[in-house]
Amino acid sequence: MSSGADSFLAEHAGAVAAAASRIVGHVRRTPVLPADAIAAATVVKPELLQPTGSFKVRGAFNAALRLRQDSPATPGLLTVSSGNHGQAVALAARSLGLPCTVVMPEGSNPVKVAAVRALGATVVSEGVTAANREQRVLEVQERTGLALIHPYDDWDTIHGQARSAWS
Repeated sequence: MSSGADSFLAEHAGAVAAAASRIVGHVRRTPVLPADAIAAATVVKPELLQPTGSFKVRGAFNAALRLRQDSPATPGLLTVSSGNHGQAVALAARSLGLPCTVVMPEGSNPVKVAAVRALGATVVSEGVTAANREQRVLEVQERTGLALIHPYDDWDTIHGQARSAWS
């Protein structure tokens, strides 16, 4: 392996470890269970035990807490999601006492939309489609000044979600 790859791995392994420390107390430690019915060496990790029912809460809390640490005057959080990540960011925002807006495509699962709203977030969906949602979230960010926590194009989100394999 080249030294470039080694430094990349070391940098990200350190960020994943920092994420694990940062999110303690904000997410549940979920067990690793044997999946005997599948194969002897296979295990499952029931992330449905997280407060929002998915591993997404790990990345959302890591990104929100890191943002709060680096920019204490953050006016609130913003994300784009069809459901799980939106719920996770809404929960993180509520926990930190911040407003949250979630851009969700029209026609998103009504149960997920209701769950995002129940966590206190504002949902923007009028005219939002799968094709234009990235553009729309940037328009909302420009208009509101909210800090964007992207569901997959954000190292803090990725590093926080990476912890689900170990903790």
